[in-house]
Amino acid sequence: MTRSSISSRHEAASAFRGAQSLPVDAASCPIHIELVEQDRGQQWSLASRLRTPLGDLKSTSPQLA
Repeated sequence: MTRSSISSRHEAASAFRGAQSLPVDAASCPIHIELVEQDRGQQWSLASRLRTPLGDLKSTSPQLA
């Protein structure tokens, strides 16, 4: 009887092994989304700083402007 109890516990534990990470995955998903959104904001901020005003281009190279 002890062996069947141990083996049934082992089978049950292996059946729910993937479900153990479910709460962790559920908690980490919003954190991951927040980090992606912050990174996107930083990239847009950096990209907007790289743009040069057309006034500077006109004074430097009128043909390109």
